[in-house]
Formats: sequence, structure tokens, C-alpha cells
Amino acid sequence: MKKIFLTFLFLLFAFQVLKSEPVTISGKVINGKGLTIRLMTYSDQVSYLRETLQRVLIGDDEMFRFTVEIDSVKYCWLDVEFQQAELFIQPGQAYEIEIALKDQSLSSSYYDRTGMSLKIIKDDDDRLNLTVQDFNQLYNEFLLDYAQKIRSGNSKILFDNFIKAIELRFQNSRNPFFINYVKYKTASMLLFMRLKSRDNIGLEYIKDQPVLYDHLEYMDFFHLYFEKYFLTGGKYFNYNKTYDLVNGTATAAQILDSLKIDPVLDGIDIRELLLLDGLKEIYNVSGFKRDRIDFLINEIAKNGNSAESRNLASNLLVRLGRLQSGSPAPDFALSGVSNKMNYRLDDFTGKYLYLAFFDSQNPACQSELGMITDIYEEYKSKVAFVAISVDKNLDDLADYLQRADLPWLVLHYEGNLELLEQYDANTYPHFLLISDKGLIVRCPAPSPSENIQKLFGSF
Repeated sequence: MKKIFLTFLFLLFAFQVLKSEPVTISGKVINGKGLTIRLMTYSDQVSYLRETLQRVLIGDDEMFRFTVEIDSVKYCWLDVEFQQAELFIQPGQAYEIEIALKDQSLSSSYYDRTGMSLKIIKDDDDRLNLTVQDFNQLYNEFLLDYAQKIRSGNSKILFDNFIKAIELRFQNSRNPFFINYVKYKTASMLLFMRLKSRDNIGLEYIKDQPVLYDHLEYMDFFHLYFEKYFLTGGKYFNYNKTYDLVNGTATAAQILDSLKIDPVLDGIDIRELLLLDGLKEIYNVSGFKRDRIDFLINEIAKNGNSAESRNLASNLLVRLGRLQSGSPAPDFALSGVSNKMNYRLDDFTGKYLYLAFFDSQNPACQSELGMITDIYEEYKSKVAFVAISVDKNLDDLADYLQRADLPWLVLHYEGNLELLEQYDANTYPHFLLISDKGLIVRCPAPSPSENIQKLFGSF
């Protein structure tokens, strides 16, 4: 009876620990009136599927507020038209922030964007964000000092002094997330500076340690430690062994067993995480069979040791399959700019769909879209030419379309940033070819200047 009672208490405690609690985030976005702000995170730190937790319109007073429920600390970012500001949120807490938005068009490179300036007016009870910022400032100062003195040969002394400084500075910090943040940031530094052997670092920071799937710094260290593990000539694995196992008939369980040779990989969870990360890494490497990789990932999705492994594998299948040849194209429902009719993807069934994402004020977009005029008549019976504008200013778009007189059916993205992400429309112009059955043929597809008619002529 006592044993049953203790089990009940344990389950009750576990339920309370994992119970979702609301988080409120409010604040001001300078220059953000009328735009959409999203709170986003990654579904996991391997597939990196982006997940929108909440989205609201910024008011005329430039203020916003939203509430989400979470059961653990989450690394998130606030997104306004792909401009981002990072934030850690904890269950049951309230945050007040101020963001300075830069005037930047969507046609600016997605990858070159600078982060939005974020000022924390009110942090959580642990001051997690402010503490992380404080630590990162010390860390950046250390790296600068290290870069200047690296030739002096005093790496160990510099590192020891840094550790003493942060131990003193954060001696009263009790937040488990922050403690692990420092721990694994430090581990990455040890690896980078080669102050300990790789094996010893693995035994100290990975072996017999819990796998922190959702912890940003743990996973950054994990990726650094196991970088190209299955492709390079390491002590325990190499390209040839990986090739034989993945392209042969081995099951996921057999490959996981073969990883036991590495003393760092004593736990099944860390081995599953490593295998999934490795399969993702080799997915686009020439010589590896994608159907075999999909098969192995699917095995873990069904039979993985933990819910985290199974969920991660399922996400990875989605991530690797999206926009691949033969995969379903994401649906859309957008209005025509000239006729205001609503169009969906299946409205073009029966024809191939040559889809373009563009900004009318971008010279490269103007040039590429204009080139289609020369081949439109030849292929219009079997190809639908549809261009989706990401213009903010509809008057500028209308003026351009009147001057350009294009044969494209032009739609507007209507602020649907998720659609742009689903189609990997991160730079412009961006072209895709979709089959007459709504399946991806090529993504990205050749642009008009890259002889797209050669591809049209193949069907």
C-alpha cells in the first residue's frame, strides 16, 4: 500500500511539473502600427521546424499583447515581417518589452537581416533574459580578449579567470535553465579552445547526463561535439561504415547498437538523438539513398525509446520531405490584385503551375517577370503563370503592374508570412514548378533567365 501511495505522489508531482501555465507578453513595437507580430519557436533543435505559438496585430498605438501556455522554459523569438528579437519565456510569467522596428522590405535577404532592438521593461521573476544577456556580454568580452592574446599561449589562464569571474558574478543564480546555459556554453568553449581532449569533454558533459532536447546551449554543444560524426574518419565511425549501414539492410536498432562502441554514447536517448541528427546531415550527401534514410527515421518515429525521440523523428520526416520532388505543394488562399477573386492551389489542377514570389520594386524581380512574355503564348495551354507579390505598398504594386503589362496572374501574399516560410520564399524572386496534380516538381525552379522553357518542354 505504501509503495502504491508513493507512486501516486510521484505521478502527481510529475504532472504538476509538466502542467502548462500561461505566459503573457505585452509591449510596444515602435514603427509597427498595423503589422503582425508573431511569437515563434522551433519544434525541436534538429528538424528546426518553425512553430508559431501566437500572432496578433499591432494596434494603432503600437501596442500588442498575447498569452500562450507552455510547460517548460522555451527559447522563442518575436517576429515582425522576418525581423526577429530573441526571448526566453518561463511558465506562469509575464513579460513587458519594447521593440524598435527598422523600415526594411521583405525583399531584403532573409539571411542578412539584423535582429530587432529589444528592451526588456519587465523580465520574469528569475530575471532569466537579463541574466543571460549579462552572461553573454562577459562571454563576448572574453572572446575578444582571447582573440587578442591567443599568441601569448595563456589560453588556460584566460579561461580559468573567465570561469572565476562568472562564478562570482552569478553565484546567487538558481535557475536550472541558466545553470545549464552556462554549463554547456562552457563546454563548447573547452572544445573550441582544445583545453581538454574531446573524449574527456564527452565523458564529462554527455555520458550519464540527461539529454536536454529543448535546451538551446545543450543542443548547440551537441551539434558542435558531433559535427560530421558519421562522415569523417573518427575513432569510432567513418564514412565507409556509415555508407554500408545506411545504404545496406541494417535496421535503426542495429545502427544504434553499433554506436555503443563510443564510450560517450552509453545511453539509448543520446544515441537516438545522434543518429537522427546524423541522418539529417547525410540526407543531401551524394551517394546516400534517401528512401533508406526515410526508412530509418520512420523506425525511430514508431519505436523510439522516448517520446522526445519519436516526436523529433516525426518532425524530421516532415522537414526532409517538404518541397522535395513529388511532395504535396502547400495550399494557399489569396486574392487576385486586379480582379479581387480568391484563388487556391487546386484552382490550377490540370495545368503545371509556374509560381513566382516577387517584390515589384526589386530590379531583379522586374527583369525576371518581364522575360516570361516571350514564352507565355507557347506554353499557356499547359502552364499557369502565377506571381505572388510581397509588396507592402499596394499603390506601388498597382503602378508597376500597369506599366509592365505582364501576362502573369498576380496575387498578393496578404501578410501571410507562414506561406512564405512554407514555400522557402526567403529571397526574391523565388520560383517553383508544381505539377498538374499539385505536387512539387522543382524547388527552387529555374528562373526565366535560366532557360525555364527547357523544363517546360519536358512535359
